[in-house]
Amino acid sequence: MGMLTAAIQAAYRWHASSKDVFHFDALPTALASTYNTRKARPDLLFDMPGLLLAGEARGRSRPPAATFTQQRKRLDSLLPWSHHHGNHPLAMTWAYATKHGVVIDLYTRAGGLPGVEGPIGRPAPEPGQPEFDVPAEMMVAGLRQHLKIEDVSKQPYQRDRGKDLDRRSPRTLADEVAHRINSIEQQLYATAPQADTDIRVADQPIRGDWVPLDMADEASGSFLLGILEQPLSQERSHSVTARLRERTKYEENRNATVLVSGRLVVAIIDDPNRQPWDLVAD
Repeated sequence: MGMLTAAIQAAYRWHASSKDVFHFDALPTALASTYNTRKARPDLLFDMPGLLLAGEARGRSRPPAATFTQQRKRLDSLLPWSHHHGNHPLAMTWAYATKHGVVIDLYTRAGGLPGVEGPIGRPAPEPGQPEFDVPAEMMVAGLRQHLKIEDVSKQPYQRDRGKDLDRRSPRTLADEVAHRINSIEQQLYATAPQADTDIRVADQPIRGDWVPLDMADEASGSFLLGILEQPLSQERSHSVTARLRERTKYEENRNATVLVSGRLVVAIIDDPNRQPWDLVAD
């Protein structure tokens, strides 16, 4: 979705604020009633002067096949939505990786995007042609201008490309990673708030707190992030999680979920006014 937004910004020379781009799953009240929510619909809605543009963000790790089957199928699924809303303008980006970097294909209806004149970016190369035909000196100049990179043309060429590789064994690296994780967990436990009641999970003291699911808007539930004094084994974590999840079958916890993994305890409930420590007390 970030690539889609960047492509629309480039097409319209437009810089969006947080109030100019909306996700179709969370449209403002003034817009939500305007659009049909039962049909396949795009991802984002761009609010620009005199134009509301719907955008679909898709992509794969590899370049698309020559037939563009996936792209056509997705666009065809969105045409009923566009037609239902008076042929609402629609654009789709398809991102994929090449040896030269990430490429973004922009798909629009015949005639292009409304309000845009001239080409956007560079067209895809014809079969047999190089992917980029920009002279190397122009590419370097552009990089220097936009990224302010240093001139490396006069630096000595490093033939020993492997001299800076980490030569330590995988076992040593794994031990160092485990030690680092343990240090972070110890710091979290030392700084986490203590519960008002004596709560234990698998005979371990727990620290943490419940917070609203949405701290910037009206909360839709409560979220617990807790950390245990000592880690549980994978088998013990699974057994404790299964036991605690039995409580979510009761009426008051019917939409709750609980997860215990190592030292972390996570719980979510759909009631923003409850902080049910008994949901995780074991």
